[in-house]
Amino acid sequence: MHFITEPPRHDLTYSDVFLVPRRSDVPSRFSVDLSSCDAVGTRLPVVAANMTAVSGKRMSETMARRGGLAIVPQDIPAEQTAALISAVQEAHPVYDTGIVLAPNDPASLALQLIWKRAHGYAVVVDSDSQVVGIVAAEDLQRLDSFAPVSEALRSVEVSISDGEGHTADELPDLYERLDAASCDFAPVVTDAGKLRGVMNRASVVRASMYAPFLNADGR
Repeated sequence: MHFITEPPRHDLTYSDVFLVPRRSDVPSRFSVDLSSCDAVGTRLPVVAANMTAVSGKRMSETMARRGGLAIVPQDIPAEQTAALISAVQEAHPVYDTGIVLAPNDPASLALQLIWKRAHGYAVVVDSDSQVVGIVAAEDLQRLDSFAPVSEALRSVEVSISDGEGHTADELPDLYERLDAASCDFAPVVTDAGKLRGVMNRASVVRASMYAPFLNADGR
């Protein structure tokens, strides 16, 4: 397998390159270091485009968790850009950011938001940010549009304590616990019962495969 060790002396576009797939000597994706060799230092050579419909808060968080980079669109006002960057840096490097609802939020609002996550779940919290349950898209669809999401509330069967899954050694055990309970979605809660993030089996697997791209402060 041939690796490019020096930057190309000319630019290439998609039409200039044709890749022929074939078997290589690399046994696994874990056997290859894809970290960038430039000053940026990303874990993966993947960049999300600086387009309003592409690199928002959600994309920026996800790219950072998986080791890539997202470029904030240049046409966003400076104040909003600063707020977006601050929110991304406050996000947890392992736990996903869930959809959060209040018990009295209407089902129509919940359904608009819940499809932004592939797992189809949202967390319901009270006025003190205490987790009171979860709701699933399939249950919300049975409600009247103006019915409160509390009418579709499910109890939390499995919760993850804030601090679990921070290391690669902990992730297999966390996956086994979710799998043994056939749990598709679990909130991550602090000792005080407040929401810290969300995880499911797929996100645990991804967290074990990719390392987050963090700054010097671990954010």
